[in-house]
Amino acid sequence: MTDQEFRQKIERAADWKTSGIQENPWLTQRVLTKIKEGERPMKKKLAFMPVLVFAIVAICAVALAATQLGLIATTADQYQHQDANHAANVQVPELSIQPESDEAAAAQAKTAVSDINAEVAAIAKAYIDQFKTALDKNDYQDTIVEYEVLNETERYFTLRLMCYTASASGAETDYYYTIDLQTGKRLALADLFKPDSDYLSAIAGSIAEQMKAQTAANPENTFWLDDEEMPDFDLAEMVKDADFFVNAQNEVVISFDEGDVAPMSSGVVQFTIPADVLADIRVAL
Repeated sequence: MTDQEFRQKIERAADWKTSGIQENPWLTQRVLTKIKEGERPMKKKLAFMPVLVFAIVAICAVALAATQLGLIATTADQYQHQDANHAANVQVPELSIQPESDEAAAAQAKTAVSDINAEVAAIAKAYIDQFKTALDKNDYQDTIVEYEVLNETERYFTLRLMCYTASASGAETDYYYTIDLQTGKRLALADLFKPDSDYLSAIAGSIAEQMKAQTAANPENTFWLDDEEMPDFDLAEMVKDADFFVNAQNEVVISFDEGDVAPMSSGVVQFTIPADVLADIRVAL
């Protein structure tokens, strides 16, 4: 057996023994470095290797609460066009489940992933169709649809779809899709909170305070809150219909599209809700 074959055998063994748990890169690299640097290991070293592999498993297993779901986003399709009066760059993402994912979470996630992929494809098609209509009429049109994995924590995965179109003026609409990596469930805002909790009022209250603080700091930062020309404006109802995601600090972020809570010139507006505001009503991780 060559050194390369031996190294591959150890790597496969380590992968099999640690499948379904989070790896410890430092320990694993230390094992492989010793193999690489030490020529062919002697029998004494060979006898030690299984012990070290099992030690890696034991150390990793202690820190692991549960095997989780693995997701990846790739470009499934795209549409591009460029001429003097028209420009389009549309990227259509597709979510897929990584094969090493926990079986139960993966089974639950199949429906969520399928639904999200269908929704994203439909949104992209609508923008492409709108662009082609402008193209046929020779109306000026810019269309951009892009995506990113906005955030991936131990618990949550969020895909963001950014859609921009411009003719006489421009407008951006963002869509957020969040999946619980432990359960494989696609989350609604209500899923982040305990049943029967008044999370909408709590979030709206925090956003109202932030709006007033921003306006006080800069009068040009205006919002529809307390606007005399919009007496029927209901911030809690706007929160209910808004997009959201959970950031790397496990804070809830509410995202409003252009014109929802402020003038169109303000663009997409986001508010991060401090953790202590929601501490008593958040679902425990």
